[in-house]
Amino acid sequence: MKQIIACILMVLPMLGFASLKQECEGNRKVAPDKRYQLKKNGVAFDKQTRLYWQRCSYGQLFNNGVCEGQAVSMIWDEAMAAAKEFTDGENSNWRLPSVAELSTLIESNCVNPAINLSVFPNTKVNHYWTSKKGNDIDRFLVFFGRGHSAPWHKNSHGFFRLVRD
Repeated sequence: MKQIIACILMVLPMLGFASLKQECEGNRKVAPDKRYQLKKNGVAFDKQTRLYWQRCSYGQLFNNGVCEGQAVSMIWDEAMAAAKEFTDGENSNWRLPSVAELSTLIESNCVNPAINLSVFPNTKVNHYWTSKKGNDIDRFLVFFGRGHSAPWHKNSHGFFRLVRD
């Protein structure tokens, strides 16, 4: 029975929770729009952390203020390799963020997803990989449904957003 419940809990987040609508408490944002400088080609510069972020999840293209196409979910090793190979035409030093870096995007006053959708449109209410290794089989991710991090089996699928210094 425990195995069945574990399987259900692993599969549910991958469904994308398409019917959920973001809910925010109050008007004050932890990560307000003014914190970011929006660059061309779908890049946001975080003035607080001094990091450059892809505004879209990997696999999507930024066009006219929205992320188009399907975000791609991968196992951790594939995500690390894809990040290493990614170039936006100007920069090729994109990577998976650390847990601490990705956690700075959490909009703690919001859920489903817990992120600023003005800056990061169409973000999945789902798991996003980080570069952090846990033990031999686990890697860390951030769940943008509620905005928390946790270890996750490295052969499970997760989405990801790229960052650079």
